[in-house]
Amino acid sequence: MKFTHLQTLGLTSALFLTTIGGVVITPQVKASSFRESTQLVAAKTTSANSFVSVGGHKTTGGVKIVTENGQRYLEFDRSFATDNGPALKVVLHRNSSVGASLRARDYVTLAPLSSFNGTQRYLIPNSLDLSEYASVAIWCQQFNVTFGYAELPDTANVVASGNFVTVEQDHPTKGKATIIEENGRKYLEFDSNFTTARGPAVKVLLHRNSSVPVNLRKQDYITISSLQSFDGKQRYALPTGINLACDWEAPRLYSFAVSVG
Repeated sequence: MKFTHLQTLGLTSALFLTTIGGVVITPQVKASSFRESTQLVAAKTTSANSFVSVGGHKTTGGVKIVTENGQRYLEFDRSFATDNGPALKVVLHRNSSVGASLRARDYVTLAPLSSFNGTQRYLIPNSLDLSEYASVAIWCQQFNVTFGYAELPDTANVVASGNFVTVEQDHPTKGKATIIEENGRKYLEFDSNFTTARGPAVKVLLHRNSSVPVNLRKQDYITISSLQSFDGKQRYALPTGINLACDWEAPRLYSFAVSVG
């Protein structure tokens, strides 16, 4: 589906505690509405992070990630500059801070450094999972010396978010739920403030309707996962084949639910 203008979708969420057989034994707890905007764009750019010098090798400037026509690029801005050195490489490192020397298992090489200063761009292969790397570094391969590094900008795109609201005080639920898109995948995340009442076999569901009934029909929901924890930050991968805009009655409200049973 192509969009030539912004479309807005609503999202709500609900939590159920049920016995085996689907009888609800506690009232539902639901979240406030999500908002989602979808737009067809040629390029998306993250905010920039700044380089930090390592040792005596001064390295400055900003780095950002640009997504253009489905391809990702690592881009240094025009203020980028680093000391001259032999065989300098642009590498991605697994840690957010990079030491004076590198271990082979901790990095992957993107390309030779194209210039010691100024704007430049490096292709990030589609096969590379950026979630496994936390920073970019300028590294001298010949002497195994790091010249500088910068934390990778956050590539996650927030699709929708909302805050939990408790319906019955005996079963308090609070925290924020967010749907993000990261490296071509969508995830449902609960923040560190999330907490809910205890119950057995709690599941996270996607439901077609904004108002979720006491008894669920199989054709109206899909199960995402078992609830990982009754409190704290957690993430759930959404199915790759699901189209939130098309499969779930857009532009009507749709919901995710947490249930037991």
